[in-house]
Order: sequence, then C-alpha cells, then structure tokens
Amino acid sequence: MEEKIPLPKRDGNNMQKDDLEIISGIINENKFEDILEIGTYNGYSAIFLINNCKTIKNFVTVDYIPKDRKRTTLKGSGFSPEEIENFSNKLSELKKKYNIKKLEIRTEGSNNFFKDNKKTFDVIIIDGDHSYEQSKRDLENALKVIRKRGVIIMHDIRDSSYVQNLPPEENCTRTFKECKLKKELKKTSLGLGIIWPKSQN
Repeated sequence: MEEKIPLPKRDGNNMQKDDLEIISGIINENKFEDILEIGTYNGYSAIFLINNCKTIKNFVTVDYIPKDRKRTTLKGSGFSPEEIENFSNKLSELKKKYNIKKLEIRTEGSNNFFKDNKKTFDVIIIDGDHSYEQSKRDLENALKVIRKRGVIIMHDIRDSSYVQNLPPEENCTRTFKECKLKKELKKTSLGLGIIWPKSQN
C-alpha cells in the first residue's frame, strides 16, 4: 500500500471522513484536475483530498491569515499560525510525491482572491465563513469561474442546526436552499450541498 502524507490532528472544525470520501469520489469519478478550496483551516481536507485523488494537478486553498499571523477572530476561521505553518511545510512534499503542477495557500481571504483571480476550476469547495452573507458571496464568485462540467460543493449544509453559532436563516444553509441550479443534499455528518451549475440534465 502506498504511504500517504500524514494528516494534521483532526478536530471539530475539520470535515468529517464521510464528507471527504464523497468529495474524493466526485473528483476521481470525473477525473477532475483543478481544485479550489475556500477555507484552509489547518490543511486537513486539502491533504486528505490530495492523498486520495490521483487526478489532481492543481490545488489552490484560500483562507484569511492576518499579516501579524495572530489567530484570527473572524467568523468561520479558527486556525493558529502553527497549524498553517505546519501545512505550509508539507506543500513541497505533497507536490513532489503526487506530481502536482501547482499547490498553494492563498492568505488574502476569498473576496480578495476572487477579485484578482483569472483562472477557472473543475471543483470549488466552499467551507470558509459560514454566514449567509459571505457564503452567498463565495457562491456567486464561484459561479463565475466554475468550468462547464464542474461542481461546487458547500459544506455544513444542515436543515435544522446551528452553523457557526448562527441559525439556519443566517448561515450557509440558507444560501444553498436559495440556489436555483441543479443540486442535491448529501446527508452526511455535517451535510454536503452539491451544485452542478452548468449541467444540462
């Protein structure tokens, strides 16, 4: 069995294994190569996906990291400088092991990333700030750069629970419910909202 890059210590802010297995399945089944993740946290989900999806060629993960590198107090973030530093140190190892062309952490936050981004993606994972306002903005920006066969995946989509200490009408659950495109809800531990924006079916 091929040895995989060790994952960071998992905590309650990371995606659950059942969530990540579904995302891995989508990437592998469709042979998707270019992935954008909104919400780096400690790098757990990024490393899991790269370990388990051999078609990935480019992986960009975006979060907000303050310039003074102190723990952020923004909604939806909770990483420490040490966690991000540990993930950063694994980038070259991941890139070499899996022959990935581009693997990077962007630290300017999703709004600034999308403002300057000119690239398109096969898969966009939205798991950053879970408030209704920001998740809606992330979805709107993602729709502009998703490819024809691409998929947008929203995490923490639950029918009747609090996400980020916000009730459903004020968090990403509402964003997903309001989306009029082809979609499905995977009732995993934390809920995955799968959106196929340009599907003709």
